[in-house]
Amino acid sequence: MVEDTRMKLAKGTGWKFAYETLRDEILSLELKPGQMLDETRLADRFGMSRSPVREALIRLAGDGLVVTLANRSTVVAPIDIASFPKYVEALDIAQRVTARLAASLRSEADLKTIAKRQKEFEAAVRTGDHLAMSEANKRFHMAIGGWWKPSAPGTPTARTRWLMPIRGSSATASSIS
Repeated sequence: MVEDTRMKLAKGTGWKFAYETLRDEILSLELKPGQMLDETRLADRFGMSRSPVREALIRLAGDGLVVTLANRSTVVAPIDIASFPKYVEALDIAQRVTARLAASLRSEADLKTIAKRQKEFEAAVRTGDHLAMSEANKRFHMAIGGWWKPSAPGTPTARTRWLMPIRGSSATASSIS
């Protein structure tokens, strides 16, 4: 865990630093499921007021990584083993649909990017760093989905191209947004 992070952060970015640090510690299990997260102690630890810490905790709650209890305490979310098989099943279905759609929209450049991200994931696996594997896996799947692809203003992005069959081929990013 990062014990003392008293560094000068740009105004308005404290919540992001707290969020990313706590998220990484939760995902790496440095912060255990059920562990209490005290706003005041976290604010002291990060060298900031409670407001950005509170914002980070709200965002972590939105991600399902923490739970705010009735007495306003916040704890690291428990791992619900019973619902895990349902999550994996839903993830499998979502990945199949995304992969099928991505295959219909891919280009040679897309395939090169996907292959590059796959190699990055394999390299992360060799390190045994679970957090690096998770991030590399995310980048790999984002490449498959096409979310990384930049687009010129007024042209469809990979994010909006999937809507074209629904809205018609004349759809543009500005008309979809």
